[in-house]
Amino acid sequence: KFTEAITKGNKLAVQYPKDALIRNILGSLYMRLGKVDQAISNYDKAIELKPDYFEAFSNLGSLYNGLNDLSKATKHFEKAIEINPLFPQAHFNLANLLIKQKQINKAKKHYMASAVIDPNSLETNESLVEIFLRCKEWTATKNHAERVFTLNSKSFITIFSLAQCHMRLEEYEKCAFFLRKAINLSPNSHNLYLQLGDALDCIGVNDHSMSLFLKASKIK
Repeated sequence: KFTEAITKGNKLAVQYPKDALIRNILGSLYMRLGKVDQAISNYDKAIELKPDYFEAFSNLGSLYNGLNDLSKATKHFEKAIEINPLFPQAHFNLANLLIKQKQINKAKKHYMASAVIDPNSLETNESLVEIFLRCKEWTATKNHAERVFTLNSKSFITIFSLAQCHMRLEEYEKCAFFLRKAINLSPNSHNLYLQLGDALDCIGVNDHSMSLFLKASKIK
């Protein structure tokens, strides 16, 4: 199918030589087939025809990222953002690239920019949960994990992250709520029962916490 689409696309490129969109689509088709040189050539042509074509710059960034050419990938994502600061995917892709380079604070900035533009992006909010959790920023982790939970209430890692945040913030009833949900998804986890027992201890439900500690000991 891609080969057929490329054949038709090349005919259209001849027919409409000043159409940047056709060149951008051809670049993406060649990229899907792993034909890197042809993809680069078409993306470059799209940009030549339309110098403010931020999607083509972003596509080139993704291509160079796939080739592990981080310098060129960064340059193209940054150019896409310079042209259109409200393009969430370029912010997200650049943040992923910065994570590879261990530039955590810069990555956080671009994940946040992406989330502001597209607050309901599951992948962006999941990335923010991961990065804030790594930085032990519990309130920020909680805020984005809550957003992920509204988008995907069955995500174990999100539910577990919310439990950890509420525990760290000494919000023990909420911690227990999410630990119960986590146990429903992973009923044989020794640590979840221990943590739920600890949370219930903190809110004074001692009898129930003892039964959870016993349950944990049997699983272990």
